[in-house]
Amino acid sequence: MRTLEQIKTVLKYASKQKREALNHCLITPKGIQATDLETNVLIKNSYDLKGVYKIDQLGAFSKASELIKVEDIPWIEWELKEVDKIHVSIKTLETINKHSSKDETRIFLNGIYFDTENIVATNGYHLKVVRHEQTLNNSYIIPRESIDILSKLCKAYKVSSVVLRFEPNWVEFNSEHFTWQSRLINREYIKYQAVIPKKWNETMEIKNFPELKTYKTFLEKNKEKSILEIINNEIFFIIPNTEIKIKIGETSIKDTAIGFNPLFLEIAREDKKDFTINFNSELSPVLINDSIIMPLKL
Repeated sequence: MRTLEQIKTVLKYASKQKREALNHCLITPKGIQATDLETNVLIKNSYDLKGVYKIDQLGAFSKASELIKVEDIPWIEWELKEVDKIHVSIKTLETINKHSSKDETRIFLNGIYFDTENIVATNGYHLKVVRHEQTLNNSYIIPRESIDILSKLCKAYKVSSVVLRFEPNWVEFNSEHFTWQSRLINREYIKYQAVIPKKWNETMEIKNFPELKTYKTFLEKNKEKSILEIINNEIFFIIPNTEIKIKIGETSIKDTAIGFNPLFLEIAREDKKDFTINFNSELSPVLINDSIIMPLKL
């Protein structure tokens, strides 16, 4: 059983809302309800409490709020009319979600896109595509922040995979311990297939890639630019305008250089020191671990 202190940690996503009522949770016989109006969470345990409580004050000696009334807490009640469902691991969702955009002017990129074949996320500079090999009749976009909340809940209750149940405007995951609901982004997604090359002409194997956090200061001074350069059949990681030049592999490819934003490279390599890079030219999209990243012009 999760303690109230642990529940507070799980629900802290709602504790910084400008609308004061959203910083509170409602406790009923169903359990603890909290919402940010886009994501609803129901913890299926009332902890013998009843009424309204400030989320960041939940604990063994919680006191009901006297400022916020029960009727002030918004809660969206809806009956699920399931259209589609898909089974997916939390690790997959977390990996893909790193590629979603935080740019609020392009809301259609602010989440994970589920189509009839793939699960996709992109911010316009890097793209992740994972084939799901299940049957979806329609396409859906789940907001990035809602996925983050689902991830926190699943980690708290040691849930490794979920069955997402879709209806036209909402998606839900229901477990023994909690229910998570998210409003969908009703926008058209970009034609992501258009940026993926039909074939790759060059492949190189990277070995023992360095930890970039070690060179954070140098990268920041260099305006977040790094280079993978092939010189005399050796592959080097280079930070321009510094003395940093690290050998990371060997290849038969002729001499060339590809510029990268190192943050995008970090996301694509997924903490792997050894990985494969596929590309066609120094200015074309690059494939790393099923992720497409756009190079920088040198």
